[in-house]
Amino acid sequence: MTNRILIVDDEPHVIYVIKQYIERRGYIVSTAENGIRGLEAYEKERPDIIITDIQMPLMSGQEFCEKILERYADNLPIIFVMTSRTDKQLRSWAEKIPTIKFLEKPLSLRRLSLKLEAATQDN
Repeated sequence: MTNRILIVDDEPHVIYVIKQYIERRGYIVSTAENGIRGLEAYEKERPDIIITDIQMPLMSGQEFCEKILERYADNLPIIFVMTSRTDKQLRSWAEKIPTIKFLEKPLSLRRLSLKLEAATQDN
């Protein structure tokens, strides 16, 4: 079973809610507040799934994921948490990578569960 998840988001309350929810489901969770810290956490933890925001200071979620996919794992399940207004260019890029899923805000923990189930089955 896939059980290690890295959450990368610049909003502490979002990290808190997601972390509490998925830890209760048996996952081991590490967190980072931006893409740069996310790269450090990935190198240290080697999670099985990444949940990341798109818009963050210092490094966007897309830039963070591009670096992870290039350097480490081209088939890593990634769940992007985003607004419905997310850039069409990002969607176009992500649609070429079958392990990327989108979770639109407002955040639904039920939809998050479904995305995690799909990611663990795909992996």
